Amino acid sequence: MTETSKPRKRRRRRKRPRKPRSDGDEKRPGDGGAEQSARESGPTPWSQQREEADRARRMVEERKKREIEEKDVDPRKVYSDRPVFLASHDDLEEQFVDDLVEPEWNMDAEWKRTAYALIPITRNRLIANAGDLHFVQGDQVVLSTNRGIELGFALESPVYREFRGEIKNRILRKFGYSDSRQMTRNETKSVEALELCRKLIDDRKLAMKLLRVEHLHGGGKAVFYFTADKRVDFRLLIRELAGQLHTRIEMRQVGVRDAARLVGGQGPCGQRVCCNRFLTRFSPVSIKMAKVQSLMLNPHKVSGICGRLLCCLEYEYEQYRAIAREAPRMGREVQTDEGPATVRDVMLIEGKCALEMRDGSRKVCPWHEIEFTREPEQSRGEDQQQGSRRGRRRPRSEEKKDE
Repeated sequence: MTETSKPRKRRRRRKRPRKPRSDGDEKRPGDGGAEQSARESGPTPWSQQREEADRARRMVEERKKREIEEKDVDPRKVYSDRPVFLASHDDLEEQFVDDLVEPEWNMDAEWKRTAYALIPITRNRLIANAGDLHFVQGDQVVLSTNRGIELGFALESPVYREFRGEIKNRILRKFGYSDSRQMTRNETKSVEALELCRKLIDDRKLAMKLLRVEHLHGGGKAVFYFTADKRVDFRLLIRELAGQLHTRIEMRQVGVRDAARLVGGQGPCGQRVCCNRFLTRFSPVSIKMAKVQSLMLNPHKVSGICGRLLCCLEYEYEQYRAIAREAPRMGREVQTDEGPATVRDVMLIEGKCALEMRDGSRKVCPWHEIEFTREPEQSRGEDQQQGSRRGRRRPRSEEKKDE
């Protein structure tokens, strides 16, 4: 009986765990000791990498200086191998003149891709770092400002500008579907917070008028805008609001003009008020502007819904002033074809004036058809002498004698 031999089991070799290799540790043809040297040396320390980066930056700066000296380049001009200084409109640039650098060669400044944006609720205009984003004028964007994450509108496409310091504002992304849903939620929260705050104000009988509630797009802060004639102690109100809304609360008191901007309304012209539609800042308006434009000095005619003078009085003020310099003054003697006359009324827009003739009749004629008579030298000298007497200060010796 033959014994059958069992097949011998084959031993399996144990696989040794291989160490992870980096891209620099891979063997190259003709370099057998590259892997061993890389393992022995280990990773490059951070300080050494930083020194190498600083050394490379200094070499680039020295090369640029050497090219300028060799080519005799005028640093005040802009060449094709440099980024072009693209300035925006004058009204956009005037608020940030301190941060912007003149279009000249400055080694300390940096070229940054920036764009101007507008916050719709507060009408604040700011400049932000655009990074690598691509958008055009009028696109809605999400920004990171000193207040938090907000929504805004791009006033221009990104352009390169030279800045000295760091730009704090930054454009994160374009407005998308998720941002639309978040905006709807914030609007619902703002309406609920407005009703809640008004109820608490009535319960505590605080002398303040709540205008609007703004929830920032990030959702971490709620701003309550109100007006008040006097200072209001709302510390307990903030505690109750924070306990019920579970968010940060900021109470901001505004004036009557800012209140009209936040609430909006219809002006005397029948359109939406300018401050809520396109104005980004308030300019000083005086009653002199209404006088130069020959408007009725009726408070109801020259005042807006805020109770202050109309902002639109400033729009044509400079044009009226330029025309008034060429117009004859009221009460001046002029010479016409029919004889001498006196100016009684001036119509600046039409370029005409109403004259009173010697016989008492009235006549309207353009300015270029009349001749201005020269004022008498004696009366002019007397007026100058009286003005000098009024503005002249008495000597100290006479003042001491009076004492």
